[in-house]
Amino acid sequence: MRIFYCSITYPPDVNGQAIFTHNLVKGMAASGHEVMVLTPTASEGNNFIEIPGVKVTRIRSIHLTRVHQDLCIPIYSSSFIRSLFDQFQPELIHVQDPSPINLAVIREAHRRKIPVIISHHPGPEITAPYIHVRNSLLRTVLHWIVWKFLLTYLNTGDLVVVPSRYSAKMLTDHHVQTKIKVVG
Repeated sequence: MRIFYCSITYPPDVNGQAIFTHNLVKGMAASGHEVMVLTPTASEGNNFIEIPGVKVTRIRSIHLTRVHQDLCIPIYSSSFIRSLFDQFQPELIHVQDPSPINLAVIREAHRRKIPVIISHHPGPEITAPYIHVRNSLLRTVLHWIVWKFLLTYLNTGDLVVVPSRYSAKMLTDHHVQTKIKVVG
C-alpha cells in the first residue's frame, strides 16, 4: 500500500509528534508499504530526501521562533500537493495535526476519494503555550473556538486514532462523529 503522511514536525525535530510520526513511518515501511512524508523545512527550496523505505519531502517554510520554537508556516500551493499525489499515487492518507498544510492534503484526498486517517495527539490543551491570555473569560472563549476548530478537523477523517481510552472518551464526549480507534 502507498501511504502518504503529512506532519508539521518530523526529525530532525525532537518532540513527541516528530518521534511518533517517524516511528510510525519506519514501521509501515518495514512492513512493506511504500511511504511518503510531507513536512516543513526552513531551508531554501523543497528538499527531496530518500531514507530506506521512506521518501521524505520537505517543503520550504517560515519558522516563527519568536512566537514558539516549534512553530512554522509551510509555503505551499494546492498544485504542489496535487503534483505529489500524482507522482506518488497514495492509497491512504495519514495526517498528524490540524495545520493548514494538512487541511490542504485532506482536501486533495477527499477530491480523489482517498481514505484519511487522522492521528489525534494532544487536544486543545496543547495550544496553551501559544495563547498568552490572562483574562479567564477570553481564555475560555479561545478554548471553545479551538475545540470547534478541532472537532471540524477531526470529523473530516475516515478514522481518528488516539493513544489512550481517555483520549477516545474525551473526543466522544465532545461529539466527534468520525470512528475513533485506540492504538498503542
